[in-house]
Amino acid sequence: MQTPIYLAVTVDLMDLLLGLLILSGVAALIGLTVFLFRTAQTLRETSSLIKENRPAIKSTLDQLPELLEKVDIIVEDVSLITEQAGESVPGILEDVETVTGATADVVETIGAATVSVVDSVTSFFSGKGKHKSPKNTIQQIIAAINTIKRVAAIVQDKTKKSKKKKRKNTKKTLF
Repeated sequence: MQTPIYLAVTVDLMDLLLGLLILSGVAALIGLTVFLFRTAQTLRETSSLIKENRPAIKSTLDQLPELLEKVDIIVEDVSLITEQAGESVPGILEDVETVTGATADVVETIGAATVSVVDSVTSFFSGKGKHKSPKNTIQQIIAAINTIKRVAAIVQDKTKKSKKKKRKNTKKTLF
């Protein structure tokens, strides 16, 4: 007859946790080794790439001071342009507003004069209808001419002012 033998294996909780800790440490070391290997490989490739391109890198670095000087000049010019635009734009907008108003007056006057002339010609040839006095038509034509003179005077005044400003400016200007 055979008697069954019961073998009981007992594992202490501390031993189990210690084993898991050791396995975790081994996995971390393997991961760290792979990471360091890949990093070393990347550094080798980077080093060889730098060695191959050393002349081009050196020539580029030699050109940097000259390029920086050009950039400084460009930045100064941009600063000057911005400053001048800040000074000029309000005056230009004011001039545009004045010319626009004067132009609107001219258009209105010319339109009224045209209508008046057409009415006069129509009434002259038709013999009936409104009879506008030639005095009114002449006044409208004179008003149109005066308005055109005002616009011309404004434009001439602005060109004279801009010429005076150009003479007064001794510093470098770009526009």
